[in-house]
Amino acid sequence: MLPVLALAALLLWQPAAAKADEFIRTLSVGSNETLEISLKQGDVELIEVVGTELRIEASARGVGADGISFELADDGNVWRLASKSELWVDWLRVGPRISVRVWIPKGVRVAVETKGRIATSGSGVTLSYPVRHVGVAGSPTAPVSTH
Repeated sequence: MLPVLALAALLLWQPAAAKADEFIRTLSVGSNETLEISLKQGDVELIEVVGTELRIEASARGVGADGISFELADDGNVWRLASKSELWVDWLRVGPRISVRVWIPKGVRVAVETKGRIATSGSGVTLSYPVRHVGVAGSPTAPVSTH
């Protein structure tokens, strides 16, 4: 019976270790500002909103998620969001799933660099080109889907 209880405790402990803290920030921005998003991997979704409030939700889930963090820096009219990973995460065969959702006011420019998917929602999302979608071979392309 004791081995069964130990196994049950281990299974219950696992999900908590597989999720990093979510990164949530809300900023007041002007139309002359730019948001630069730089991720080693992960998907980015840009959602157009009315107003001056920019909201960022970023998360990492799965194996290695506890080794991922997000940093937001203000450099005048440019906001820079980047994902950082601890060295051991790069050694994982299958890494965490990183997801960034941004509710962005119309007119704010966005530059994105990621190996993942980039999707936009709304006609007023202005992407600053070139959008770098770094593929496996390292060649930049711009695969942006709009829904």
